[in-house]
Amino acid sequence: MIEPWLSYGIRRQVEPFAPFGLLFVFALLWLPAVNGVFFDVIDTILKSLQISDFETYCGQELYRFWQGSNEFCQAAP
Repeated sequence: MIEPWLSYGIRRQVEPFAPFGLLFVFALLWLPAVNGVFFDVIDTILKSLQISDFETYCGQELYRFWQGSNEFCQAAP
């Protein structure tokens, strides 16, 4: 995300680690403190966009379609 704003020298130094960036993010999210802060920020963003808890719940349920359908959350055809 921040790569475009880094200087050329720094970009060259971190280039060998670029393929592992997403793995690093996932590893950070395994840490309970980082995970809590991350999802608190996401929750704040959703609330500022006036997305209700019910809509958030249904979005999560519809994302996990392989677990079966939820009678409360039906996707519009």
